Amino acid sequence: MEKLNKIFSELFNLKPEQIKSDLKLADVEGWDSLTHMELITKIEDVYKIELDGDEIASMLGVGEIMEVLRAKKITL
Repeated sequence: MEKLNKIFSELFNLKPEQIKSDLKLADVEGWDSLTHMELITKIEDVYKIELDGDEIASMLGVGEIMEVLRAKKITL
């Protein structure tokens, strides 16, 4: 979860204690379609994975992102 926290902190200027599994796109100022793609790109780079369209579309919150990463056998 440390890497994911760092991504959210850098991209959205959030403090680690603000980044919880129930945090959603609507809860984060500045999380729009453009920053969503920046987020996806950073996740792919940091975790050395490639996400497909369905995975990207489902990643609308921290919990959903964690589910996708776990499905790809990423340890959080």
